[in-house]
Amino acid sequence: MSARRPPLGLLLALLVPLAPGPLAAQGSGKIHDVARPDALKPVRTVTSEPRFDRPHNVVLSPDGKHLVVNDMGADLIRVLDPDTLAIQASFGEGVLDGPHDADFDHRGRLLIADTANNRIAIYRFNGVIEGRAMVEPVAELTDRIDWPEGVAATPDGRLYVTNVGSGSLVMLKGGKVIKEIDGSAAGGIGFSRPHDVEYDARAGRVIVADSGNNRVVVYDRDLNLVANLAGAPYHFYEPKYLATTPDGLLWVADEYNSQIKILDAAYKPVGFIGTGEKGDGPGQLNWPEGIFVKGAEIWISDTYNDRILKYRRPAP
Repeated sequence: MSARRPPLGLLLALLVPLAPGPLAAQGSGKIHDVARPDALKPVRTVTSEPRFDRPHNVVLSPDGKHLVVNDMGADLIRVLDPDTLAIQASFGEGVLDGPHDADFDHRGRLLIADTANNRIAIYRFNGVIEGRAMVEPVAELTDRIDWPEGVAATPDGRLYVTNVGSGSLVMLKGGKVIKEIDGSAAGGIGFSRPHDVEYDARAGRVIVADSGNNRVVVYDRDLNLVANLAGAPYHFYEPKYLATTPDGLLWVADEYNSQIKILDAAYKPVGFIGTGEKGDGPGQLNWPEGIFVKGAEIWISDTYNDRILKYRRPAP
Protein backbone atom coordinates (compact mmCIF):
# COMPACT_ATOMS: atom_id res chain seq x y z
CA MET A 1 0.00 0.00 0.00
CA SER A 2 1.64 3.25 -1.08
CA ALA A 3 1.56 6.18 1.32
CA ARG A 4 0.75 9.81 0.51
CA ARG A 5 3.09 11.66 2.82
CA PRO A 6 1.99 14.89 4.53
CA PRO A 7 3.92 18.14 4.16
CA LEU A 8 7.33 18.30 5.81
CA GLY A 9 6.05 20.67 8.47
CA LEU A 10 3.41 18.16 9.53
CA LEU A 11 5.95 15.35 9.64
CA LEU A 12 8.14 17.43 11.94
CA ALA A 13 5.14 18.16 14.12
CA LEU A 14 4.49 14.45 14.44
CA LEU A 15 8.06 13.38 15.11
CA VAL A 16 9.70 16.27 16.97
CA PRO A 17 8.32 18.05 20.05
CA LEU A 18 7.48 21.59 18.97
CA ALA A 19 7.61 24.79 20.92
CA PRO A 20 4.31 25.19 22.75
CA GLY A 21 1.49 26.77 20.74
CA PRO A 22 -0.99 29.47 21.70
CA LEU A 23 -2.42 27.46 24.57
CA ALA A 24 0.98 26.48 25.93
CA ALA A 25 0.55 28.37 29.16
CA GLN A 26 -2.36 26.07 29.87
CA GLY A 27 -0.35 22.99 29.02
CA SER A 28 2.79 23.25 31.11
CA GLY A 29 1.57 22.04 34.49
CA LYS A 30 1.04 18.65 36.05
CA ILE A 31 -1.47 17.12 38.41
CA HIS A 32 0.73 15.82 41.22
CA ASP A 33 -2.03 15.49 43.80
CA VAL A 34 -5.75 16.05 44.16
CA ALA A 35 -7.62 17.32 47.19
CA ARG A 36 -10.06 14.45 47.35
CA PRO A 37 -10.07 11.49 49.72
CA ASP A 38 -11.21 9.12 46.95
CA ALA A 39 -8.27 9.85 44.64
CA LEU A 40 -7.37 6.80 42.58
CA LYS A 41 -3.95 5.29 43.13
CA PRO A 42 -3.35 2.45 40.63
CA VAL A 43 -0.37 0.18 41.29
CA ARG A 44 1.98 -1.18 38.63
CA THR A 45 1.91 -4.97 38.43
CA VAL A 46 3.73 -5.92 35.19
CA THR A 47 6.41 -4.25 33.05
CA SER A 48 7.16 -5.61 29.59
CA GLU A 49 10.58 -5.92 28.04
CA PRO A 50 11.56 -2.78 26.06
CA ARG A 51 11.03 -4.55 22.74
CA PHE A 52 8.78 -2.00 21.03
CA ASP A 53 9.42 1.00 18.79
CA ARG A 54 7.37 3.98 20.00
CA PRO A 55 4.23 1.97 20.77
CA HIS A 56 1.06 4.02 20.48
CA ASN A 57 -2.44 3.03 21.49
CA VAL A 58 -3.49 -0.35 22.87
CA VAL A 59 -6.81 -2.21 22.91
CA LEU A 60 -8.01 -5.45 24.48
CA SER A 61 -9.75 -7.99 22.24
CA PRO A 62 -13.48 -8.51 22.97
CA ASP A 63 -12.78 -11.93 24.53
CA GLY A 64 -10.12 -10.42 26.80
CA LYS A 65 -7.44 -12.87 25.62
CA HIS A 66 -5.23 -10.58 23.55
CA LEU A 67 -3.81 -7.08 23.89
CA VAL A 68 -3.38 -5.40 20.51
CA VAL A 69 -0.54 -2.85 20.39
CA ASN A 70 0.09 -0.37 17.58
CA ASP A 71 3.87 -0.60 17.36
CA MET A 72 4.03 2.56 15.30
CA GLY A 73 7.77 2.83 14.74
CA ALA A 74 7.99 -0.79 13.61
CA ASP A 75 5.06 -0.38 11.15
CA LEU A 76 3.16 -3.36 12.51
CA ILE A 77 0.74 -4.64 15.12
CA ARG A 78 1.93 -6.68 18.11
CA VAL A 79 -0.39 -9.08 19.90
CA LEU A 80 0.42 -9.57 23.58
CA ASP A 81 -0.70 -11.78 26.42
CA PRO A 82 -2.64 -9.22 28.49
CA ASP A 83 -1.52 -10.81 31.78
CA THR A 84 2.22 -11.28 31.20
CA LEU A 85 2.70 -8.71 28.39
CA ALA A 86 4.70 -11.30 26.45
CA ILE A 87 4.52 -10.84 22.67
CA GLN A 88 2.44 -13.64 21.15
CA ALA A 89 2.54 -12.65 17.49
CA SER A 90 2.84 -9.74 15.06
CA PHE A 91 1.23 -8.82 11.75
CA GLY A 92 1.08 -6.04 9.17
CA GLU A 93 4.76 -6.02 8.21
CA GLY A 94 5.17 -4.56 4.73
CA VAL A 95 1.48 -3.56 4.66
CA LEU A 96 0.88 -1.09 7.48
CA ASP A 97 2.73 2.23 7.67
CA GLY A 98 2.90 4.01 11.01
CA PRO A 99 -0.28 2.55 12.58
CA HIS A 100 -1.37 4.70 15.53
CA ASP A 101 -4.70 3.42 16.86
CA ALA A 102 -7.05 0.43 16.83
CA ASP A 103 -10.53 -0.48 17.99
CA PHE A 104 -12.95 -3.38 17.66
CA ASP A 105 -16.29 -2.62 16.01
CA HIS A 106 -19.75 -3.99 16.83
CA ARG A 107 -19.08 -6.98 14.57
CA GLY A 108 -15.83 -7.87 16.34
CA ARG A 109 -13.64 -6.70 13.46
CA LEU A 110 -10.34 -4.97 14.17
CA LEU A 111 -10.12 -1.40 12.85
CA ILE A 112 -6.64 0.08 12.47
CA ALA A 113 -5.76 3.72 11.84
CA ASP A 114 -3.12 2.98 9.19
CA THR A 115 -1.84 6.49 9.40
CA ALA A 116 0.73 6.97 6.63
CA ASN A 117 -1.43 4.95 4.22
CA ASN A 118 -4.34 7.36 4.79
CA ARG A 119 -6.88 4.67 5.54
CA ILE A 120 -8.72 2.69 8.18
CA ALA A 121 -7.73 -0.93 7.60
CA ILE A 122 -10.31 -3.52 8.67
CA TYR A 123 -9.37 -7.07 9.66
CA ARG A 124 -11.07 -10.18 10.91
CA PHE A 125 -9.19 -11.10 14.06
CA ASN A 126 -9.34 -14.62 15.43
CA GLY A 127 -6.60 -14.58 18.02
CA VAL A 128 -3.24 -16.32 17.92
CA ILE A 129 -2.43 -19.94 17.07
CA GLU A 130 1.10 -21.33 17.48
CA GLY A 131 2.72 -17.91 17.36
CA ARG A 132 0.75 -16.69 14.37
CA ALA A 133 -1.85 -13.93 14.42
CA MET A 134 -5.02 -15.23 12.77
CA VAL A 135 -6.03 -12.11 10.84
CA GLU A 136 -7.60 -11.50 7.47
CA PRO A 137 -7.91 -8.10 5.76
CA VAL A 138 -11.53 -7.61 4.71
CA ALA A 139 -11.97 -3.90 3.86
CA GLU A 140 -10.52 -0.41 4.04
CA LEU A 141 -11.97 3.09 4.37
CA THR A 142 -10.31 5.97 2.54
CA ASP A 143 -13.03 8.58 1.86
CA ARG A 144 -12.00 11.82 3.63
CA ILE A 145 -9.43 9.92 5.66
CA ASP A 146 -6.28 12.06 5.84
CA TRP A 147 -3.42 10.94 8.07
CA PRO A 148 -5.76 9.30 10.62
CA GLU A 149 -4.43 8.83 14.12
CA GLY A 150 -7.58 7.93 16.06
CA VAL A 151 -10.51 5.59 15.42
CA ALA A 152 -13.51 4.68 17.58
CA ALA A 153 -16.50 2.42 16.90
CA THR A 154 -19.94 2.47 18.53
CA PRO A 155 -22.35 -0.40 19.26
CA ASP A 156 -24.76 0.86 16.58
CA GLY A 157 -22.16 0.81 13.81
CA ARG A 158 -21.00 4.41 13.77
CA LEU A 159 -17.34 5.13 13.29
CA TYR A 160 -15.39 8.25 14.29
CA VAL A 161 -11.95 9.11 12.90
CA THR A 162 -9.56 11.94 13.80
CA ASN A 163 -7.60 13.26 10.82
CA VAL A 164 -4.32 14.99 11.59
CA GLY A 165 -3.76 15.82 7.93
CA SER A 166 -6.98 17.83 7.55
CA GLY A 167 -7.45 18.76 11.22
CA SER A 168 -10.89 17.22 11.30
CA LEU A 169 -13.15 14.66 12.95
CA VAL A 170 -15.35 12.57 10.67
CA MET A 171 -18.34 10.41 11.53
CA LEU A 172 -19.14 7.44 9.27
CA LYS A 173 -22.01 4.99 9.01
CA GLY A 174 -21.97 2.05 6.62
CA GLY A 175 -18.55 3.18 5.42
CA LYS A 176 -19.86 6.60 4.32
CA VAL A 177 -19.00 9.95 5.88
CA ILE A 178 -22.16 11.52 7.30
CA LYS A 179 -20.61 14.46 9.18
CA GLU A 180 -17.28 16.24 9.44
CA ILE A 181 -16.22 18.99 11.86
CA ASP A 182 -13.03 20.97 12.45
CA GLY A 183 -13.50 21.69 16.14
CA SER A 184 -13.85 25.46 15.71
CA ALA A 185 -17.04 25.59 17.79
CA ALA A 186 -14.98 24.72 20.88
CA GLY A 187 -13.28 27.84 22.15
CA GLY A 188 -13.35 29.51 18.75
CA ILE A 189 -10.35 27.59 17.43
CA GLY A 190 -10.06 24.65 15.07
CA PHE A 191 -8.43 21.33 15.83
CA SER A 192 -4.64 21.21 15.84
CA ARG A 193 -3.33 17.68 15.31
CA PRO A 194 -6.42 15.92 16.77
CA HIS A 195 -4.81 12.70 17.92
CA ASP A 196 -7.48 10.41 19.33
CA VAL A 197 -11.22 9.94 19.47
CA GLU A 198 -12.95 7.78 22.06
CA TYR A 199 -16.62 6.84 22.39
CA ASP A 200 -18.03 6.88 25.91
CA ALA A 201 -20.87 4.35 25.66
CA ARG A 202 -22.10 5.13 29.18
CA ALA A 203 -22.78 8.79 28.41
CA GLY A 204 -23.21 8.54 24.63
CA ARG A 205 -20.39 11.04 24.10
CA VAL A 206 -17.54 11.39 21.64
CA ILE A 207 -14.28 12.64 23.16
CA VAL A 208 -11.36 14.07 21.17
CA ALA A 209 -7.76 14.63 22.28
CA ASP A 210 -6.91 17.86 20.48
CA SER A 211 -3.18 17.54 21.03
CA GLY A 212 -1.85 20.70 19.41
CA ASN A 213 -4.31 22.82 21.39
CA ASN A 214 -3.53 21.09 24.72
CA ARG A 215 -7.17 20.26 25.33
CA VAL A 216 -9.80 17.53 25.32
CA VAL A 217 -13.12 18.27 23.61
CA VAL A 218 -16.39 16.47 24.41
CA TYR A 219 -19.31 16.08 21.96
CA ASP A 220 -22.58 14.22 21.94
CA ARG A 221 -22.88 11.30 19.54
CA ASP A 222 -24.08 13.64 16.75
CA LEU A 223 -21.02 15.87 17.26
CA ASN A 224 -22.71 18.75 19.04
CA LEU A 225 -20.35 20.43 21.50
CA VAL A 226 -20.71 19.45 25.18
CA ALA A 227 -17.48 20.60 26.87
CA ASN A 228 -14.06 22.06 26.16
CA LEU A 229 -11.51 20.86 28.73
CA ALA A 230 -8.53 23.22 28.61
CA GLY A 231 -6.38 25.21 31.00
CA ALA A 232 -6.78 24.76 34.75
CA PRO A 233 -7.40 22.36 36.42
CA TYR A 234 -6.31 20.01 33.62
CA HIS A 235 -3.02 21.53 32.46
CA PHE A 236 -2.87 19.16 29.51
CA TYR A 237 0.34 19.20 27.48
CA GLU A 238 -0.09 17.27 24.22
CA PRO A 239 -2.79 14.83 25.38
CA LYS A 240 -2.78 11.76 23.17
CA TYR A 241 -4.96 8.64 23.63
CA LEU A 242 -8.03 8.29 25.82
CA ALA A 243 -10.02 5.61 27.59
CA THR A 244 -13.42 5.61 29.27
CA THR A 245 -14.86 3.20 31.80
CA PRO A 246 -18.44 2.30 32.80
CA ASP A 247 -18.01 4.07 36.15
CA GLY A 248 -17.74 7.37 34.27
CA LEU A 249 -13.98 7.88 34.47
CA LEU A 250 -12.00 9.44 31.63
CA TRP A 251 -8.35 8.43 31.35
CA VAL A 252 -6.03 10.75 29.41
CA ALA A 253 -2.48 9.93 28.33
CA ASP A 254 -1.01 13.41 28.85
CA GLU A 255 2.16 12.81 26.88
CA TYR A 256 4.53 15.71 27.57
CA ASN A 257 3.53 15.78 31.23
CA SER A 258 4.50 12.08 31.39
CA GLN A 259 1.30 11.22 33.23
CA ILE A 260 -2.01 9.48 32.85
CA LYS A 261 -4.62 11.89 34.21
CA ILE A 262 -7.93 10.55 35.51
CA LEU A 263 -11.16 12.59 35.41
CA ASP A 264 -14.53 11.72 36.90
CA ALA A 265 -17.92 11.78 35.15
CA ALA A 266 -18.13 15.55 35.67
CA TYR A 267 -14.63 15.90 34.14
CA LYS A 268 -13.01 16.83 37.44
CA PRO A 269 -9.48 15.49 38.13
CA VAL A 270 -9.54 12.62 40.63
CA GLY A 271 -6.21 10.86 40.16
CA PHE A 272 -3.15 10.19 38.07
CA ILE A 273 -0.50 7.64 37.14
CA GLY A 274 3.09 8.80 36.92
CA THR A 275 5.09 11.27 38.98
CA GLY A 276 5.13 13.79 36.14
CA GLU A 277 8.90 13.43 35.87
CA LYS A 278 10.02 11.93 32.55
CA GLY A 279 12.08 8.76 33.02
CA ASP A 280 12.05 5.00 33.57
CA GLY A 281 12.53 4.92 37.31
CA PRO A 282 9.98 4.02 40.01
CA GLY A 283 6.66 5.67 39.28
CA GLN A 284 7.97 7.38 36.16
CA LEU A 285 6.67 7.36 32.59
CA ASN A 286 8.39 8.62 29.45
CA TRP A 287 5.95 10.49 27.22
CA PRO A 288 3.19 7.85 27.36
CA GLU A 289 0.65 7.82 24.53
CA GLY A 290 -1.58 4.74 24.82
CA ILE A 291 -4.13 3.75 27.47
CA PHE A 292 -6.78 1.04 27.81
CA VAL A 293 -8.81 0.17 30.89
CA LYS A 294 -10.97 -2.88 31.56
CA GLY A 295 -12.37 -3.43 35.02
CA ALA A 296 -9.53 -3.04 37.51
CA GLU A 297 -6.81 -3.58 34.88
CA ILE A 298 -5.00 -0.74 33.09
CA TRP A 299 -2.58 -1.03 30.17
CA ILE A 300 -0.29 1.85 29.19
CA SER A 301 2.02 2.40 26.23
CA ASP A 302 5.06 3.96 27.88
CA THR A 303 5.98 5.18 24.44
CA TYR A 304 9.47 6.59 24.74
CA ASN A 305 10.57 3.82 27.08
CA ASP A 306 9.49 1.41 24.29
CA ARG A 307 7.52 -0.74 26.69
CA ILE A 308 4.01 -1.65 27.83
CA LEU A 309 2.96 -1.37 31.48
CA LYS A 310 0.13 -2.97 33.38
CA TYR A 311 -1.46 -1.38 36.43
CA ARG A 312 -4.27 -2.39 38.74
CA ARG A 313 -6.82 -0.19 40.42
CA PRO A 314 -7.18 -0.74 44.16
CA ALA A 315 -10.42 -2.26 45.40
CA PRO A 316 -12.97 0.37 46.45
